[in-house]
Amino acid sequence: MVAPAGAAVGLGVMMPAIFRARKRAPIASSAANLRSIALALIFHANEHDNRLPDTLEQAKDLFGSTFPSARPDESPRRPKDFAGPAYIYVPGHTLDSKQPHELVLLYENPEYCSDGVIVAFLDENVEFMRPEAFMQALSTTYERLGRPMPQIRFKGR
Repeated sequence: MVAPAGAAVGLGVMMPAIFRARKRAPIASSAANLRSIALALIFHANEHDNRLPDTLEQAKDLFGSTFPSARPDESPRRPKDFAGPAYIYVPGHTLDSKQPHELVLLYENPEYCSDGVIVAFLDENVEFMRPEAFMQALSTTYERLGRPMPQIRFKGR
């Protein structure tokens, strides 16, 4: 009788951890994908006088060859019925930009995210950000680029 009770207790302890890991897996996968895309963009800039491409299409030759894990059209967090882009690229940066850790390079499309988005910064850092922090970082980025910030809508907001 002790063995089944011990197994039940062990299972009761493990199940929440397994559930949390399964919930975090798409976030980790999307973050890894964003990092690969950011690295491909920076690699492109290194070969083009420190200028990042104007569009993701211009660096497409690096996706799948030099950076095979970079998939700009796919995100494990994007719902299957969502027709918009998986990631949004912020063009206009150069590798000479000051304080690259504050500048958003690309991010998950907020239209299919409600709790926050995964963001890649110009310094190659990738992190999950809640909507308010993300909006502040994006505002700083567009302010530095001297361009108006686009309208951003999060799912359910």
